[in-house]
Amino acid sequence: MVWAWPLRRLTWAEASGAVGDLGTFVPLVVALSVHSGLDVGTTLLFTGLYNVATGLVFGLPMPVQPMKSIAAIALAADSDPLTIPQIMTAGITVGAIVLLLGVTRLIHTANRLVPGAGGGG
Repeated sequence: MVWAWPLRRLTWAEASGAVGDLGTFVPLVVALSVHSGLDVGTTLLFTGLYNVATGLVFGLPMPVQPMKSIAAIALAADSDPLTIPQIMTAGITVGAIVLLLGVTRLIHTANRLVPGAGGGG
């Protein structure tokens, strides 16, 4: 792994893009903390550390929002809500799958198989 110079390409556009998803991230964290007992401090700490780490590795800050669907499912389950261990397991599993796809370069195959509109969010 090659470490990029942290502020090499940092522009206002990059910085605003890195925090652009806060409008969805903060409400989801607050809702999960109220609904499922998620620890806000731990969540914000590790989200911040991950954001700094990706900025150092890739040379620009990146939004940290891959888990919106997990949050939506956790919040939608009113009668039988997901527990914190279940939410954590789902997040770790998604992270492991994304890491595996990236390391093995199978992500390129996935990009060819999934239409742009389906994978573009």
